[in-house]
This record gives sequence, C-alpha cells and structure tokens, in this order.
Amino acid sequence: MKNRTCISMAALLLIVSTGSGAQVTADEKNTIDVFKRAAPAIVHVKTIRAVTPSAGRATVGEGAGTGFAFDTEGHILTNYHVIENSTEIQLLMDGGRTVPATLIGTAPLLDIAVLKPEAGSGDGTPLQSLPFGDSDGLDVGQKVLAIGNPFGFHNTLTVGVLSGVARDLPGGAPDLEQVFLQTDAAINPGNSGGPLLNCNGEVIGINVAIRAGAQKIGFAIPIDDARKVIARLLDIERLENNYHGLRAEDYKLGMDRKLIVSATAPGSPAAAAGLQPGDVIERAGTISVVDMADFERSVLGRNPGESVPVTVRRGGEAQTFQLQITARGNRTNAQLAARTTTLPVPPQAPQEQGKSWTMLGMQLRALSPRERSAVNPRYKGGMKVVSVRNEGPAERNGIKEGDILVGLHVWETISPENVDFVVSHPQLGKFNPLKFYIVRETETLYGYLQLPSSR
Repeated sequence: MKNRTCISMAALLLIVSTGSGAQVTADEKNTIDVFKRAAPAIVHVKTIRAVTPSAGRATVGEGAGTGFAFDTEGHILTNYHVIENSTEIQLLMDGGRTVPATLIGTAPLLDIAVLKPEAGSGDGTPLQSLPFGDSDGLDVGQKVLAIGNPFGFHNTLTVGVLSGVARDLPGGAPDLEQVFLQTDAAINPGNSGGPLLNCNGEVIGINVAIRAGAQKIGFAIPIDDARKVIARLLDIERLENNYHGLRAEDYKLGMDRKLIVSATAPGSPAAAAGLQPGDVIERAGTISVVDMADFERSVLGRNPGESVPVTVRRGGEAQTFQLQITARGNRTNAQLAARTTTLPVPPQAPQEQGKSWTMLGMQLRALSPRERSAVNPRYKGGMKVVSVRNEGPAERNGIKEGDILVGLHVWETISPENVDFVVSHPQLGKFNPLKFYIVRETETLYGYLQLPSSR
C-alpha cells in the first residue's frame, strides 16, 4: 500500500481564505498546516567543540544543526555530524527556551544521533513529537517538505518532490553505510538533522546536508532505516544495565507493520512473563508498538522490579502479560548460561575458545556460504559471533550473538587466522582500545574494545 496522496487534483484549484484574509489554494493551506503542526517538535542544535590549541591558547568552535522530537519522552533525532566531537550540546526549543542536552547514542556510519534534554532542565511539559511515516513505500514525484532551524531564530521550510529513492551519494561521504532519499527541496548545512515530511506531516527521512557534487539536490536518511538504529541506541541493556530478554523481529509488508516475538532468552523476564514466539506485540506500557524501536522506548526509564503491561495478539485474541524489568547484574544462572552457550555451527566452523575468547570476549566461526552471500558485497566475508562472554569486552561494548565481525583495526576478519593476526600483533597495545566493525542485519556498526593490558 502506498502513502496517501496529499490532496486531490480538484482540490488544488480550490481557493480558501486564511485567518489573515489572504487567499491560498487548498494545497498551500495543507503545506502551511503541516509546517505549523511540526514547529513545536523542531529544535535548533548548538554544539561547542574543542579546537586544537593555537599559539599556546586553547580555543573552542561552535557548530549548529537541527533536530526533532520523535516521542513525548523527549528523545531527539539529528545527524551524527552535527554533534561530532562536541564537548557540549544545547537545544533551543520551540518558544525560545535553551536547555543542555545529553547524548544518548550515535551511529556514525549511518550519520544518526539521539539526544535528550538533560534531566531536570525542562519545565515538565511533554515535548510535542512528530509521527513516523513510511519510507519504503514512497514513489518518485511525491511532494515532500524539509524543515530546519539553521540559526536558532525561526524554523525554515523548503518544498519539493521526491526525485529518487535508494540513492548512493554522488562523489562524497564514502564512510556512510547508507542509501538515501533524494529531493529537490533545498537542504542547507544548518538544516542537517531536520525532518523530511510527507504532506500528511509524517517523517519519512532525516535531512542530511552533504556536499554531493551537484546543485539543487538534497538527501535524507530513510526513516525506516533510522528506526532500526533507534531500537539499538535505546536498548535498555546498553543505556541502563537493565534486561528484558525479548528477541523480536520487525515485520513490514507495505503499510502492514508489526513486531513479532522470535524468542525469549531462557530464564529471562520475557520468558517469565509468558511471551511466546509468534506473539504480535501491539502495546507495551502506554506505547503502541509497531517495531523494536517502540518496544525499547516503552521499557526505557523503568526501575528494576517494575512491571510493564505488554499486550500481544496470539491466535487472533488479545492477551496482556506483565513483563518485570530486571537489572542485568541480577540475572539468573540459567540466563547467564544461555548467553555463553555455543550455538550450533556448521562442521567447517569452529574457532576454539582461544584468544578471541580470552582477549575479545567472543567466540567466532567462519560464515557458511549462505551467510556469506547475505553480507554486503563490499565485504569479502566475516566471522559469525556465536557466543559472547558475560561482562567481557565484546558484551560491554554492545556486540551480540549473531553479529558478523567484518573488521578489527585496519584489517578484515574473514578467517580465524585474520583474528589471530590482530590479537597477537606485537603492537596491539598501541591501538588499544581496538576498533571493531560488525554487520547486524543490514547495518554496519562500529565501536571500540578495551583489551586486557597483558596477553
């Protein structure tokens, strides 16, 4: 099912009157209304960056961009390059109030960052948020609106059409693991991180201002890609050291979106609550759920021991279960054993629990031909993470079972020998923490492993 059209052709000829007495077409009136509805969710992002000292004096630089709230809890999406290397982030909210921001998480290779006003810095009023739309069902030629706040004074609006989907950036940004929406709506540097809207006022992309070697072309990160990143960045294990043990898959076919339980970790809160594979999660707490990003938002900020009502559809009937959040350090022996049990592997696979286990905290195996064919062709292959040691470097830095390790430092990791070469390198201490690259589903992610001081 495609996105709804903005307005009928007959309505385009209709003349309406605004409150000021000016006459506009119905199409123009719709554009004005969308802009006004979106305004309270738009923020100006101001950053302070440390600059290399010059002439013996330390100096600072300032950067600016745009962001927008995507839930009433105050989470704000923007571009990673807007806040990169910043030592301080401030948000200028609708109405003129400036508040400090906390950086929740980043996905640099996807140019996405999530911020939140610092606790206690607001006036208690929930932020107005923008609803997410559908970026997979877009057609070239659809009308789009780009909103930004480049200078901190007023929001700006540019209007155009969608001129391309699944576009690589021409002539630039080789580090971005991302395809983009292309539009002729002007997207200027200060508008980076602002929303690209359809004519219903739904977010279909995150605007990116990148020198792409072409004029009058703007690009945006598709919102369906961004939602997968949001789920990872708001993971309660990463942010709060809490645990739910739910494993679920996002299902999407046209406008049919749902979150389907694929498994529950043995002994986990999700298993104890009674959730089962095949359950379709419809609501968690006060949040309607269509994907894992919604579910993680629903359990974020909960105290260990607090119960969250989770409503699922099972066998055509709605049922509600109580999911009790657990502190990660309080997990049962069964849960911990489940995290370190080796998964079934093909006969050619095992890399024994050697240095990758003791040094990196993960057990690896070679990819099967089918797994290798599913990896982005820009990589020659990788090593499948089949087990993660509890509280080891890999777990502490977000690596999970099922991830595919494609690189360490500057080297590819397509065989056990590649991994051994890196962890046995005589100069390993000079590049500790060790940068890693993994593929998770369709995303390429990276981070740093703090290794033991001795080998």
